[in-house]
Amino acid sequence: MKKFLLTCMVFFLLLLLPVGAVADIFITFDEAGTAPTSFIEVFPLTSSSSGVTFSGPVDGHGGAILNAGGNFGVPAKSGSNFLAFNRGTTMKNSGIPTDPETIVFTTDLWKTVSIYAAGGNSMDTFLMQAFDSIGSLVGTASVTTQGWSLLIVSSEAENIKKVVLTQTAGDGIFVFDDLRATDSSAPVAEPASFILLAAGLAGLAGLRRGRRI
Repeated sequence: MKKFLLTCMVFFLLLLLPVGAVADIFITFDEAGTAPTSFIEVFPLTSSSSGVTFSGPVDGHGGAILNAGGNFGVPAKSGSNFLAFNRGTTMKNSGIPTDPETIVFTTDLWKTVSIYAAGGNSMDTFLMQAFDSIGSLVGTASVTTQGWSLLIVSSEAENIKKVVLTQTAGDGIFVFDDLRATDSSAPVAEPASFILLAAGLAGLAGLRRGRRI
């Protein structure tokens, strides 16, 4: 009897698990290990292992992964690296680490995208714009901050294909960290489903015991 109930429970729990759910994307910019502290040692970030691409306003320009020890006035939000910008300097390829930075999600569309922004040595204003797959604007977020503050955009249509990050006011030196894209449309079993399942199995067990008396 116990074996029968256990088999039933496992079967129904498997039915309640999300099917085809896509895992969230979370990029800390620490995935490749500790980065250098100077722009002259790095190239602009172009892609990640999560199927996300990065690009600046023109080819060869854009943000670069640097270690927080490079005197940006703020520690990394997590780990030791972040995505850094400085409009007044150049990188190893002679490109400028400048914005706007375009981030494209190549594997899926998302409901919510967020990233932390920091001015570091000054109070800066940041703008995040989210677009769908045909380039239509679906949401914006802005924040004025020196330390870490969260930029977050959500679309009820769950159709965010890319975001564009821009520093709209400040000294031109700034950083981003902890990029996250989430898809809340994946079906998740409600607690009530588990309660009903447990009640049904308990009733079945009681019925079997009653027949043996």
